[in-house]
Amino acid sequence: RDEQAFAHAHESPWSMTGPLIVLAIPSALIGLALGLPPEDGHIDRFLEPVFEAVKGEVHAFGALDIGLMIFSALIGLAVLLFARRRRRAAPPPLSPEETDRLKELLS
Repeated sequence: RDEQAFAHAHESPWSMTGPLIVLAIPSALIGLALGLPPEDGHIDRFLEPVFEAVKGEVHAFGALDIGLMIFSALIGLAVLLFARRRRRAAPPPLSPEETDRLKELLS
């Protein structure tokens, strides 16, 4: 564990969290309004023509489905291991002069 990074970890500021909350509340309320009651809501009636052809059919998992899931998980693990091995060391920290210059450039 990187103690320096851990010491600087913090929650997102309100300027980032607030808009997400403002967007999430109406999204959840609109979803409830369109989806209730579950079997006869607006969204169910709207999508009914799309699912008419497969209504009542049930798809069972087979060996191919399970094999594809395992294969995709193994690809994900291989990419993770490859990325971890190629990870470079963190650059050295900036000197106080470099920090001041950077602050000046960004302000």
